[in-house]
Amino acid sequence: MDINPIDLFGIILYNGTMKDTADIKKVLKVLLRKSQGLSRLKRIDEMGRGLAILNMHVVRQKLHSGISVVSYETIDYIDALLKRAKHTRENPKRILKQFALNY
Repeated sequence: MDINPIDLFGIILYNGTMKDTADIKKVLKVLLRKSQGLSRLKRIDEMGRGLAILNMHVVRQKLHSGISVVSYETIDYIDALLKRAKHTRENPKRILKQFALNY
């Protein structure tokens, strides 16, 4: 069975496996819920802070029990996704220029 690594919004997911996709969506859902009611840039910053806290929690779990709730790869992927989102929010003209060149 082939798994499509692109979700409904056109975002390329981590490596196309269902486990990683589910973990990514689960973590993003929690981060979005916790940062509700803020402007877009502040929301991305707040999600970054929440992701850093989750990363510290994962490190502590790995140290003490050897197992963690979320993998490091998932956290790294979400961090890269948030950095891209913040960059596009801060530089909209550049993104529009690239979009115009593509079509």
